[in-house]
Amino acid sequence: MTLTRQFGHETIHVDVSVNEQPEEEPFETEDGAIDVDVGILFTVQVTKNEDSLVFECKSDGSYVTITHVSFEPVDEELSESAYTGPVYEELDEDLQAQFTSYLEERGINAEFGAYVLRLVHDKEQREYMYWLERTAKFIQS
Repeated sequence: MTLTRQFGHETIHVDVSVNEQPEEEPFETEDGAIDVDVGILFTVQVTKNEDSLVFECKSDGSYVTITHVSFEPVDEELSESAYTGPVYEELDEDLQAQFTSYLEERGINAEFGAYVLRLVHDKEQREYMYWLERTAKFIQS
């Protein structure tokens, strides 16, 4: 799924692959309880002229976290050996905060994360129902 909008002279594409979401991973909370991380992964591509900043993000509907940022040309395919940016967690915390603010100014925030999470779950459910219908028709014929 791709969501697209204009923000001034920028084009923003949000890509979510319903079929490529991570398995829900259980983790232990501070009080020893087991919880499940139900976050979804998506990319945000902000394009100006011939270049894009590409943010790999995660959200559980209550936050949006950036996991990687790369600078990419729009019309060129990157070679496998191309440098795609540093390890995000190793960037200066102020720079990480600036990237977060940059996305928030463009509407990529916790509210958007909640919307995308609902969108993915709805799409997955509709695709599953369609698959069931097609499979039943195939078996019955």
